[in-house]
Amino acid sequence: MTPCIVFAGPVGLGFGYMSAKGENVFPAISPTLSNLLLIASCLFYSYSRQSDAFCSGGILLSCGASLGVVIQWIIQVLLLRGTWPEVISESWTDELKSEDIYDLFSILVPAVFNSGLAQIASFTDLCFASHFAGAAAGLSYAFLLVMAPLGFLSSIVILPLLPTFSGLIKTESWPTLVEKTNRGALLCMVVLLPIISVMSILADPIIRVLFERYAFDSSILSDHHS
Repeated sequence: MTPCIVFAGPVGLGFGYMSAKGENVFPAISPTLSNLLLIASCLFYSYSRQSDAFCSGGILLSCGASLGVVIQWIIQVLLLRGTWPEVISESWTDELKSEDIYDLFSILVPAVFNSGLAQIASFTDLCFASHFAGAAAGLSYAFLLVMAPLGFLSSIVILPLLPTFSGLIKTESWPTLVEKTNRGALLCMVVLLPIISVMSILADPIIRVLFERYAFDSSILSDHHS
């Protein structure tokens, strides 16, 4: 998955540039490409794992993730090919002297620190939970279930709103910003409440289909304890 490290930065910058220009469709749907390739890798492994040693799950998943990032970058290059002279002609030395850059890092550094502590806390939980049978796997799967609505929220709802918030803050249009924030929060609730309701009601079928895949059930864990 080394290509993911190389292309993650340019892909993220491309998303930010496109969002700033008001092009929000591709940044919103782009993560779907990687997800579809990962699903395709899992399906390919399920149907051909006995045929060749190359078809091991880890290799297929890493190839699917790397290919998804590379495809996202290629599509970005094609979409932004007419704007490269505008981007390259900017004076980076002048931009580094801007107060906006210092304001950005004053917000970014604490956010990175916060995010890093959250990851450390998660790994700590998994370390202690690993002493109990099935607890670490349960936490990991629960995290995946929680990330489904969060990813939907951030990709489709929040990402297109960020350029609007940024523009309102720059012009100091505080009443409009408050109104847009309230509308964004209301939109998040309208989108997520049906999803949460369905996931709560259909929790057992979702677990059986996505994780157990009708290949086993909770009785195996009961037998293990006994």
